[in-house]
Amino acid sequence: MNYKKKYLKYKNKYLNLKAGSINRILDDRKEFTIYTTGIGYKYTQGSTSFEDLNPDSLAFYWLKPDGILDNVLKLILPNYIIRIVHSDILFGETGEGRKIIEDELHKLFSSHDTRVDTRVVSSMFTTGELIFELIANYNLDSYIIIDIAHIFTYTDIPKRVVYKSYDTTIENRTIHPLNVVYFGYPPDSSSQIILRSSIFKIDDEGNITTYIDKLLGLNYYSQEQLDHNQILNDPPYIIYHFTEKLRKLLNKHHPIEIMKQRFGDTDTSPRWKEISETIGNIIMSILFNQELNVSYDELLNIIYTQITRIY
Repeated sequence: MNYKKKYLKYKNKYLNLKAGSINRILDDRKEFTIYTTGIGYKYTQGSTSFEDLNPDSLAFYWLKPDGILDNVLKLILPNYIIRIVHSDILFGETGEGRKIIEDELHKLFSSHDTRVDTRVVSSMFTTGELIFELIANYNLDSYIIIDIAHIFTYTDIPKRVVYKSYDTTIENRTIHPLNVVYFGYPPDSSSQIILRSSIFKIDDEGNITTYIDKLLGLNYYSQEQLDHNQILNDPPYIIYHFTEKLRKLLNKHHPIEIMKQRFGDTDTSPRWKEISETIGNIIMSILFNQELNVSYDELLNIIYTQITRIY
């Protein structure tokens, strides 16, 4: 049985749509499903354990200590049991080699993911594409799609995403009501900042709010101060945007020599990398602070004040 069929069997096992009831396997605890995309990128055939993995592979970033899995699990309430479904079409892989990699990744994740946290009761890998309609319409439990492959873009409305299908025009692309979060390419420092923050939160009813939902709610781009399409296509761009805004403010208020002494000679200096990380932490801490509904100018002022005080 291929893993796509396993995936469908797994979903049908817990959902009796005709009867409208849910068949629970494990007591009365709530269930939470983690879906991933693109997890097979840069995987090297023959890597049967974490120690064997290519350190540039996304599987490595998923499994490593304080990696993607560890940080996602921290955000899931303790009263949930967790199931994980990894999906990647393994673009470029064909024939027997593709089947071998598929089997290896399935064994790797099903073994490792369930050892990390006792709440994780199953994990699987499939080369079949995620069935968005099934997830959106019939996933009666809480879930999140960790979009590592960046196959979705966002719309002006939170929880409304578009699958980036390159064989259709923008006008014909379907909008899906899904819980999707993209935090950037895992090796990038800005992605690590976002990942180690609250990329999503779950309320007592099991409803999901992502940092992207919160960012869209601030509606900064309506003032044409943020590039609208850039944010919808690449939400982590917010960190770069405010880093550049801060740089312009500092150049305006500080002599060039003072700037060099405090912040380095070039935009790529270690100090500016550190500043960018600090800006990311400031932004992420504000997004989920219910008491702070800051305007664009207020956020820029907070960043300016904190950075000039720290550095």
